[in-house]
Amino acid sequence: MKTSNKSMELDISKVSLSKFDIKRGLTLPTHISNPLAEDIGIMIGDGHIGLYTEDKKEYAIYVSGNATKEKSYISNHVNILKKQLYNLDFPVSQVKKNEIRIKICSKGLVEFYHKTIGLPVNKKGDIGIPKIIWSNKEYIASCLRGIMDTDFGLCFKKTEKYPVFQLKTSSNKLVNDCKKAFKILGIKANIYENRREFHKITKNYFITNYLFINGRNNLEKYIKIIGSNSERINKIIKKNMGPRGHS
Repeated sequence: MKTSNKSMELDISKVSLSKFDIKRGLTLPTHISNPLAEDIGIMIGDGHIGLYTEDKKEYAIYVSGNATKEKSYISNHVNILKKQLYNLDFPVSQVKKNEIRIKICSKGLVEFYHKTIGLPVNKKGDIGIPKIIWSNKEYIASCLRGIMDTDFGLCFKKTEKYPVFQLKTSSNKLVNDCKKAFKILGIKANIYENRREFHKITKNYFITNYLFINGRNNLEKYIKIIGSNSERINKIIKKNMGPRGHS
């Protein structure tokens, strides 16, 4: 496991910028960094990389969240992070009653995420943590922060205030990658793979995977090593463990 401060160079030679990308001043990172690693985690969690070709090609990047609980996180933190990384403004909109979204159309950014970083386009069923993240513990922690802020739930069991982080995903690779990443950081995670469940709305069975992080010891390690930029998560922790994250 590398711990050097020298960041890994990224190959952006295969990324093509559109005329509109150039006009808007899109810039692409040439080295991996903690902010980029967190952004990659965000895209793994609640992000979407779309390439649509029915009538004409449309390259779409967006991140969605709950319009009430995650409004500040999406419209402020995620938006600012992407502006710093790519020099683009991501318009904020409320697409549904309970969903807020930042979205931009960019050929260069779609190709960067897919060709340089290694994230899948359109479907996320087999998504995992990209190879470039594993080179450094700081990148692992930053990437996990992005995933946890967007895709994890946190609750405290009422009687003993026992904390439980939960990830539910169709990607078996993601739960295994996350378990490996947490282990590297000294945090124990349990996974339950390929669970067959019934969807109440579609009336169909589906396969899903779970990852759990349980207990105060693990939670305190998470606070110290990974941390959160999510107002939603920080409010839950503060309410149940005090302002410093300790009971």
